[in-house]
Order: sequence, then C-alpha cells, then structure tokens
Amino acid sequence: MFRPKGFSLVELIIIIVVLGIIAAAVIYKVGSIKSDASSKAAVDQVIADIQYTQILAMSQEAQKSISFTAGSTTYTVAGETKKLPGDVTAGNTITFTFNSLGEPIAGAGATVTIGDKQIKVWAITGKAEAL
Repeated sequence: MFRPKGFSLVELIIIIVVLGIIAAAVIYKVGSIKSDASSKAAVDQVIADIQYTQILAMSQEAQKSISFTAGSTTYTVAGETKKLPGDVTAGNTITFTFNSLGEPIAGAGATVTIGDKQIKVWAITGKAEAL
C-alpha cells in the first residue's frame, strides 16, 4: 500500500500553534529582560552622577545639587540636564545637595526611586547605594 510521506494538515496546524506559543513566551521574557537592563543601567548612572555631584562640590568648594522630579525621564546634575536610559522614570521628587566637604545638606538619609529600584544617600558620608 502506498502511504504518503509528510504531515497532515492537522499536524501542521498543531505545530504552528505550539511554535506561536513558544515565540510569544520568548518575546515576553526578552521584553522583561530589556526592562530590567534599562532599570539597572539607570540606577548605575544615577549613583555615578550622585558621586560626581559630591566630588564636584568638594573640588569647587561650593554647594552642588542633583534633582529628580517624579514621573520625569530627566534629572538635573549641577545645572546640567541628563536623561535616564530607556523609558525609566524617577518615582519621587527630591534634591540632594552636597557642601564643600561632600556632606549631604539636603536629602541626607533619603531615597530616590528610579524605575522599580531605590537609591539611598546616607547622611554624613553622602554614600549613594542601591537598596
């Protein structure tokens, strides 16, 4: 007896549906990885800019500030506007001001929310750290 080789139409439809489900799961996972990467990059950038502001205040022996506005994708570092990576936004409005000794005189001990992560600026030392 002759039996045709290959897949039936029902088998092909099942394979296409399964591949579609797998593709949707992969696309969803890649999207969440990209979001996490943007958030991590934004946190690293903000910590570096907080440290830069502190060092700038000490080197110029003058108060320097870094400011964030809730819902904004930009922030201000010593008068210069910078943009957060991706679609990450600041979660709260806060200003950190450092004196000529590098001590925070505004915002000491407070946190700023960047995306879904928080950064704390410790009182006295001004150390910026992701929580």
